[in-house]
Amino acid sequence: MGLKVKENGKWVSIGKVKYTIAKDSDFSGPANSESTRYIGESTNIVMPKGLGGTDFTIYSSLFRNKTFEKLSVISINSITSMLAMFSGCSSLIEIDLSAFDTSQVT
Repeated sequence: MGLKVKENGKWVSIGKVKYTIAKDSDFSGPANSESTRYIGESTNIVMPKGLGGTDFTIYSSLFRNKTFEKLSVISINSITSMLAMFSGCSSLIEIDLSAFDTSQVT
């Protein structure tokens, strides 16, 4: 899979789908904490390598209580925890994690 970021750094194209690159401002809480929450509105997300200088590997409760019906996520780092990642997402009916690297998740 080849990710290509446009020059403005805002969009990435994979096939025919555009993804928003998540930024520090799209999150609440520190990286690698169960209190980290995604607060952005995009449903096609490329996760950053880290937040505030800390590599982002723990995705526990990241999308908790979001109202997305569809969500597509691409991770560019080694995730180790996805515990309750979608907890409380009662509207979520479709998740595309096909480009999500879960090889290190325990």
